[in-house]
Amino acid sequence: KRQNVYRSGLAGPVPYGSHTLPGLLASVKAYDAVDVGGSAFALLHVPSTRHYSVVLSCEPEGAQLVDDDTVDTWVALWGRFLAEAGVEPGLEGLTATVETAPDPGSRLGAELSRLRLDGAPPFATAVLDEIESTYARGAARVCGRVTITWTAVRPNLDERSRGRRSRQGTRSRIRTPEEMAAQIGN
Repeated sequence: KRQNVYRSGLAGPVPYGSHTLPGLLASVKAYDAVDVGGSAFALLHVPSTRHYSVVLSCEPEGAQLVDDDTVDTWVALWGRFLAEAGVEPGLEGLTATVETAPDPGSRLGAELSRLRLDGAPPFATAVLDEIESTYARGAARVCGRVTITWTAVRPNLDERSRGRRSRQGTRSRIRTPEEMAAQIGN
């Protein structure tokens, strides 16, 4: 049936101007939303499971040139984030993805060039030169993402408190994309 084939773009069977994801993700809808700070974010909606997800881009730092106390603080803050996620209303899942790939050292070189100042002491310049020549070898490019997923179903307070179903139907308990964007944006 050729259901395993995915072709998109001008030559594909998908209508012009749309590029849907293949397979199970074909029904995912993306919405533009704004958080309380005025920053835009994308809200992903999976209608079949009644879930909304947000993907956060992270910049994980390596342990090079970082003292143990700082690393301990980072680990503690990550643990605090996970603990607070455990009490977030409607939170269904949280995943962290870290990708690593070899880096030729060009990013480190660019950062060190930005940090250099004309007239800097010779010792400081020598330290930056040594860092660039030593740490660039074997460096890794690290990209991180945290995906947070919430349910669109409002909690039924009658079921929780009395152990029985309420008169409110399931359909009216489903939050709209606008409601979810407002809740998540807050």
